[in-house]
Amino acid sequence: MKYYFKTISVFLLFFFITSFIVNEQNKLKTGFYYLADKEDGSELIKDVDGEDTFAVDKREILTVNDFSDAKFVIRNAKPNPIKIIELKLTKVGRKKWLEIKNQLSSSGESVVFICNDKIYLEKTISGSNNIENSTIDLLIESKYQEEVIKVIKSEINDSR
Repeated sequence: MKYYFKTISVFLLFFFITSFIVNEQNKLKTGFYYLADKEDGSELIKDVDGEDTFAVDKREILTVNDFSDAKFVIRNAKPNPIKIIELKLTKVGRKKWLEIKNQLSSSGESVVFICNDKIYLEKTISGSNNIENSTIDLLIESKYQEEVIKVIKSEINDSR
């Protein structure tokens, strides 16, 4: 009888551990993704406020592997300066970024920024176009900035 309970306990433990691992593997990396035209073959992700769900193309556009640093900066938007997260891109990231900006300007596709399996919609994506020092400005709500920059910096360090 004890052997039976031990076997069941081990099986249940194995089941819970593998379920957790499968869920972790399905998470999208922090970064930019296109919105999908339909739900088939896409990932359904809620926005950060949990009010809306969007179909997101699972193919990565630009992720933490393409970021070399993230920091807060103040942009002098008149009349009120704004605090944003500036993503500095790697060499590979800079090339991808230029291609993406060209494609977005001609296709009109929608792009979202995902962190912790939540969407931070980017209505405008801007940054430096200089190939030597390309950056991306994340214009997300200030109440989410601290959490997002911690995740980005942690994932950048983990990917190195």
